[in-house]
Order: sequence, then structure tokens, then C-alpha cells
Amino acid sequence: MRPTLVQRDFNGRLTKPQLPPEEAALALLTLDPEARARADGVLASRAAILDRIVRENVELIIQLYNAGQAGDRPEQLRLLGQFAAKLEPLQARGSLETELAAAIPADQTPLFRSILEEYRTALTEDLALQARSTGQRPPRPRAAAARLALATLGLEIKRSYERQIGGKAAEFERLLARLSLSPELEARIRTQVTDWAQKTKGNPTEADKRALFVSLLSQLNAEQRRTLIREALGQPESAERPAKRGE
Repeated sequence: MRPTLVQRDFNGRLTKPQLPPEEAALALLTLDPEARARADGVLASRAAILDRIVRENVELIIQLYNAGQAGDRPEQLRLLGQFAAKLEPLQARGSLETELAAAIPADQTPLFRSILEEYRTALTEDLALQARSTGQRPPRPRAAAARLALATLGLEIKRSYERQIGGKAAEFERLLARLSLSPELEARIRTQVTDWAQKTKGNPTEADKRALFVSLLSQLNAEQRRTLIREALGQPESAERPAKRGE
């Protein structure tokens, strides 16, 4: 059976992968260990660059997270556009698709690209169907491609900060003390962390750590999230930071 990224839910809507489409397509290929190592090297190099950019733009990341929590899609898109302008070090390398295509064997490249093309076509059709169902004009192909690019960027940013802050779970006590939590919330979080430690038997995976940190973030208010993200990314809040309007 030909590998594909096109999967649909019970309502016929396209199910989006939890990885960038290029990375998800790569996972569907049968590669020898050497080719897999080359491809993994590309992903690791790009992740290191993105992690550095995320650390250098912590306030923008915080605003993106808060917009996501609030369900403010227009604000998310505006902030993603701002972040995209900071990606020159990645853009200088070329697209992820181009880099991965160069890393895998030539006989696998046509399949890799066709998997991506099929997915992008299905996504464009899915966006058009969604627009028509709400009486809106379907996006043009270029607009649909731009929307996919921004959505992929948002996913990569999320994975980057979760990857980085997840590793800070061992510093829980120090971080918790910085958050000025109410006694009730602090007790609830401590219970959650205790349960998490028991469940992971004291040997959590990186995925376990990320899941804990994301869960903790979801329980905090905007200012507490700002403090936690800054601390975890090694960018502690300056005492002189002026308060934002509405805080």
C-alpha cells in the first residue's frame, strides 16, 4: 500500500499530522541506517537553530502562547508573521523539504515529494470545503500554501519551546517558588507533580517532561506563564520590565 499523509476523521475532515508535513513524510519512507542518520542530522541542525531563535525571542513566544490559550487566531497569525521575519538563519539553508530530499537516496526522493504534494492538495481542498460550509470564499492556492507554512511554523515553535522547557522539570522547586501561586494552586500542582513522578517511576522520558510542563503552563495566568517560560528558557524576567497595559 502506498504511504500517505492523507487521513480523514469521521466527518471527512483532513487529520493534520502532529509533525511538520516534511518530517511526517520522512517517517513514511523506508531508509537504510545511513540515510536515516543523514536525515536526522538535518532535523537536529535545524532544531538547534530554531531553539536559539526561540530563546532570543522569548517575549514573542509568550505572546504566541497566550494568544493560543485565548483562541485568538488573528493574533496568532500576526505574531507568527513577526516570528517568520526572524528566521533568516533557517531560510539561508533552504526549505526543510529541499534539505531532506538531498539527504535521502535519490530513488526515495520522488515518493517523498509525491507524499507531500498529495497532502498539500488535500489540505487545499479541505480548506476550500471548510470555507464554503461557512459561506466564505475558498482561499487561493497561494494563500492556502501560506496558511500551511504559518501553521507548520507554529507547530515547530511549539515543539521547540516544549523541547527546551521540558528539560527543566528537574528544577521544579526553584521554578515553583518564582510563580507566586495561591496556596490552593500550589497544592494542586504539587500533587500533580507527585503523581507524575510516581507514574514515570522517577525515570521520565523527554515526552513525559514536556507533557508535565505543558500541563503546568495551562493552569497559570498570563504573568505566571511569562515568568515560567522566561525562567525555563534561561531568560529570567528583569525587575525593571515595565508593566504592559492591562496587566
